[in-house]
Amino acid sequence: MDFGTDKKCYLIDQYSGKQPSIINEEFLKKGQISFPIFPSVLLDSNISDEIVNFVNKGECRDGVYELIKFMTKVNCDYSLLFYYLESLCKSKNSELFLKYAKQSTECLLILHSMDSNIFLETNKIQSNPQAVQHYLNTFQCKNLKEVAAKIVTDFLSKYSKSMINNQLTLIEIALIKILLIKKFEMKNGSHKDQINSFIGFFKSVLKINPAREMQFAIHYFHDTKDQLLNIQDNTSFKKALEVIKSTAWDLYLLRFPELFFKFNNNELNIFYIATQEHSLAELAKLFSIQQIHIYSDQIYPIIAYDMSKIPENFTPPHMNKFDINRNFSLPNYLYESMINELKRLLK
Repeated sequence: MDFGTDKKCYLIDQYSGKQPSIINEEFLKKGQISFPIFPSVLLDSNISDEIVNFVNKGECRDGVYELIKFMTKVNCDYSLLFYYLESLCKSKNSELFLKYAKQSTECLLILHSMDSNIFLETNKIQSNPQAVQHYLNTFQCKNLKEVAAKIVTDFLSKYSKSMINNQLTLIEIALIKILLIKKFEMKNGSHKDQINSFIGFFKSVLKINPAREMQFAIHYFHDTKDQLLNIQDNTSFKKALEVIKSTAWDLYLLRFPELFFKFNNNELNIFYIATQEHSLAELAKLFSIQQIHIYSDQIYPIIAYDMSKIPENFTPPHMNKFDINRNFSLPNYLYESMINELKRLLK
């Protein structure tokens, strides 16, 4: 689903338009579930500035504006969690992160606590006193600025740069390996040999199967225009690294719907993703969530892959759906050595 005409905004549905069904112990015993299920939208970082401009200046791109109206109309929650994570990792210091995160959060709270009917009828933001008081009571604060500060501080107590960077580093390693295989190591190899080399690398070094990255690799190896990873033989090392890091964040964001598929306060949130990036919306079409299994608080998603653009005679490698190693550790040398190899090959 997309919004706007001039500067589009995209709402990514990883469930392919299907309504999720919950099957748990309560459902098996009673034939129904007693807890409510709510849709939530994870906002990409590029939407955060638009929200600040909209609240403070009454200006934003038409796609974001139409998205806000849609979410307000359907009474859908929306979150800056991904913005927090990305901003934390990219900020030079925590003070800088806190400054902008608090500002964005306060603007988000103003939208969350506005009178929806007035906004939909007049396009004006007018606070709903009851909604504002709800936030003040919940967080025991005097105003929304204090609430925003508490929300951001609470985030910092739960997440760290190192935890996020470890996951991003793994994705970057996968993308660098994909690039090296196609452009240098197996430039004239068959697609089957290329993908087997990629899988073999991860199985031998980390003992894992990176499912989404494998699907990305299959499409990238078949892509003669290199649209998924826009790096050519003459691309500079600096530019290539920027593309790899940006794509790693995209792949990380696409994991969020299942990563945050859990119960909070006796309710369940089903997450969708909103972005202004057309490339991310296109990348998301390669994957869809079929099922999510939860065992001992561990989440095991079963992902379906779009193979419509892959030749029919190509048979993707079989992967055990539950062959997941969550206890792997990245060798200290691995990332640096792959970066050095990329730097050596791309002048």
